[in-house]
Amino acid sequence: MADIPDASQDVNWTSIVLSVMAELAKNENLSFDGVRGAVVAGVTQSHGAKLKAGMTWLTWIATEVGKALAAVEDVALPPLAGFTAPIVGNMFGTEVDASAFSSRSNTGARNAATSAMVEAFLSAITEGAAEPAEPTDVGAKRLAAAGLHASLEGWFMAAVPELLSDLLPFEVGHFDVFARLPEEVIQTLGIGRLVRRALQPLVNATATTPMTWAANKKYRPTKLGITTVTREYLRGNRSYDDLYESLTRDGYRDEDIEGLVNEQKKFATVADLELLVRALQLDQATAVQRLRDQGYDEDLANTLIGLERLKRIEAFELAMADAAITAYSENRIDGSTLDAYTHGSTMDQQRGAQLRELADAKRALRAKNLTPAEAEACVVAGVLPFSEYRAALDRDGYVPDAGDALELLLRAKIDKKATAEQLKAQQAAERAAAAQAKADAAAAKKAQIDAARAVKQLGSIAELEHAVVRGLIPISRLEEVLTADFDTDTVAIYVADVEQKRAAYVAQQQKAADAAKRAAAKGLSTAALEQAALDHVLTVGQVHDQLLARGIAAADVDILTATLQVKVTDHDAAVKLHADAVAKAAVKHISLGRFEQLVLKGHRTLQDYDQLLASLGYDDASRAAMGELLGLKIAAAGKAAQLRTSLAAANPAKGLTLAQFRRAVIIGDKTIDQFQTFLVNEGYTADAQATLTDELRNDVDAADAARQRRAQAASTTDARALPLADVTRAARLGLLTPAAYSAELTARGYTADDIALELDLLSTEIAQTQAARDAKAAAAAATAPKGLTLAEIAKAVKAGDAPIGEYQARALALGYSAADTAQLVKVLQDEVDTLAIATRRHVQIDGELAARSLSLAEVEKAVTDGMQTLDQYETWLKNNGYGAADAGLLRALLEAKLPPPAPPTSGP
Repeated sequence: MADIPDASQDVNWTSIVLSVMAELAKNENLSFDGVRGAVVAGVTQSHGAKLKAGMTWLTWIATEVGKALAAVEDVALPPLAGFTAPIVGNMFGTEVDASAFSSRSNTGARNAATSAMVEAFLSAITEGAAEPAEPTDVGAKRLAAAGLHASLEGWFMAAVPELLSDLLPFEVGHFDVFARLPEEVIQTLGIGRLVRRALQPLVNATATTPMTWAANKKYRPTKLGITTVTREYLRGNRSYDDLYESLTRDGYRDEDIEGLVNEQKKFATVADLELLVRALQLDQATAVQRLRDQGYDEDLANTLIGLERLKRIEAFELAMADAAITAYSENRIDGSTLDAYTHGSTMDQQRGAQLRELADAKRALRAKNLTPAEAEACVVAGVLPFSEYRAALDRDGYVPDAGDALELLLRAKIDKKATAEQLKAQQAAERAAAAQAKADAAAAKKAQIDAARAVKQLGSIAELEHAVVRGLIPISRLEEVLTADFDTDTVAIYVADVEQKRAAYVAQQQKAADAAKRAAAKGLSTAALEQAALDHVLTVGQVHDQLLARGIAAADVDILTATLQVKVTDHDAAVKLHADAVAKAAVKHISLGRFEQLVLKGHRTLQDYDQLLASLGYDDASRAAMGELLGLKIAAAGKAAQLRTSLAAANPAKGLTLAQFRRAVIIGDKTIDQFQTFLVNEGYTADAQATLTDELRNDVDAADAARQRRAQAASTTDARALPLADVTRAARLGLLTPAAYSAELTARGYTADDIALELDLLSTEIAQTQAARDAKAAAAAATAPKGLTLAEIAKAVKAGDAPIGEYQARALALGYSAADTAQLVKVLQDEVDTLAIATRRHVQIDGELAARSLSLAEVEKAVTDGMQTLDQYETWLKNNGYGAADAGLLRALLEAKLPPPAPPTSGP
């Protein structure tokens, strides 16, 4: 034994070693650190107060004890391995060498033993199994046998050393650890669980399922589902008590049970209820209530019943129309009789036209032509010319050469003396004459159709007469229509009568104008009442009563209301025509409202509008009526413009001016309702409010049309480098001129009308942007704030050196209102976004020019050095193939990098 370090001579080494051995008995896998711990524990128990010399001697003791343990292991483990190997090997019938357990360091041998056990267990499961599998209990039995064998063999082989160790008279040396080995192996492999799974089907089939059947048959615990039991109750097969008992077992409350019953009820259809009402079996209120029980509200229930009535009427009218179409196609009735059946309460003008078109098609398709044989017989008999025979051959599908041959054959049959050449010459001459006759007939027919169409476009006589009386069209148009059907004397009589009616109409209008002047002299403007009647806010009778109540003479009231009644009737007819025209134009992908905005803005004329209506098929009278509607809007817009001019100097004491508020509404920052409130608060008269609001509403409609076109362009895939939204923003900021922007729009497929409306909107947006800049400049000139100015912070934001929130905070600190600050921030954000787009585009263009051996940097340096101007820079970009949008963006980017111009020097 090595020398013991000098630590203490009063140490009981026997107690230390016993303590270590006791710890080893508890934990056979104790490591070197564990041994050291055990030694420390033993020494501390006996001599804790004497450990003064450090831990050196403990390391020595641990080393010596480790050597002693290794010696003990060499002696003790081989006998134990003799017990362990049979236990492991016999569980699954594998060969396990005892050397695997004779040393703690022989891990590889124990791993091999583990693999052998797993292989043996899997073989026990799969050996002899049929491939593919067949219905059998062999596999389950084999698995159960393997599991029981492992348990039995493992128990027996582990019990032997344990029983022998129990014969020892002292505690140390008992081998109860062997008994736990088989249990751990079986648990690790899950043998018990696998056996249970294998036998489960047999248990289910022989015990579980039969027992379930027996219990179900005897106690009947399963009940109907909630839907089925509710339906059984409604069918009368269950009492309410049965239903209540069943659903309460499912936990439903009484009110929920009523809801389930209502949900499963069957109801009469809308058509059935309408039939019962019609047959006087139900009244309307009861039918409506039954629909409400189905979940419809009262308005929809009434609507649905009314709709069923219309469907029934429609079905009847269509059946009548179908019968008439059949009769017309069979030539049993004429067109005027057919027309009577193609109109009805459920048939609009378009549906009637479609039905008549269908009738014409059926009549045309029913027509029969002569067969070639019939035509040949007619030619032989001299009834028809050879051209009819040839036409019959063409209809029957003969190719030209075959038709020529058959025609010549027929000619030879009739004129047997003629030669083939003579027959061919005769055939050619007749064909030429027939072709010329056909061309002449077609030209005459076309002229006849054109003339009839021209007369028809002038409209019916009654409509033309009314339009002439109102002064919408000249009387010569009426004479033109009359001349087509009547003699000269009749036309003269009719025209004279219309002239008298026109004179009476003018006299009536003058009387109404004079009465309106007398009312105005009493402080009453009849224009507002008249507009209210036209808009159906007031009836003509209500206007009559208000005029009387305000002290207008009864005779004047009668004149005014009589004239107003005619005007309302004509206005309603024109509005109805306009709605029909909007629908017709939409079918042809034309926006009539957009075209009217172009006229209102002065980009199109009333003559252009009239030509558009004519292209939609409207006659003179209808076009004149709709033109009058638009003319009234134009007149109102002119009146509003004059009013705004006269009010331009009358700015409100606080807040926005009239022009500023209008602009805010057009660009979408304010609403029409807010504008009306603004006019009221600023004290504008009712007439001025109406005029200005109507004008602004038209301007908003035009702006919306432009914005809609922008959205359409944005949704269209475009291979261009710059999206249109970026180009528009640059134009709004003044980086692109309107002319350059217009050229860019043209290149992107905008029409002249599109560009006109877009430039109107752009001008408003530019004015709004400039107003924000002017406000900032005015405020900067009026105050000398401490710290950075807004312009300085804006420059830092554009350079990326400051966040935009800092700019917003500074604006508020300088006293800008929240609205003004928001507008300033919006403009600055647009500028920052545009510069970012310009930066990205600069990189792209720089690369493209470099590929062409051109240097963008050199040209820009010439500008920064003062050798060239920004205009020359922009021109250079355009000359090298870049458009106005690219040139403008790169110019703005370069301009932002240039130092501010030096202030002008004062003179001597």
